[in-house]
Amino acid sequence: MHAIDPQWEQRVIRDAFREHYAWDRWCHWTPEDPRWRVKLVDTTTQSVTETVDTVAGWITRVRLHGTPLARAAAWWE
Repeated sequence: MHAIDPQWEQRVIRDAFREHYAWDRWCHWTPEDPRWRVKLVDTTTQSVTETVDTVAGWITRVRLHGTPLARAAAWWE
């Protein structure tokens, strides 16, 4: 659920690691925020090879097209 909605159950993550991270950088993001594009991979009917191919394809596309979370985008500012 958290992959779909960044507001869902934030306390679980934030409370466990409160002192180590700057949660305010993302805690107000909404599902529509382009930085919250999460690739969901349903492996229910996939073999290990199919899952590896799916993840490798996703990585290739991100490398080719970039991501709003790239360091150059300075998303945390």
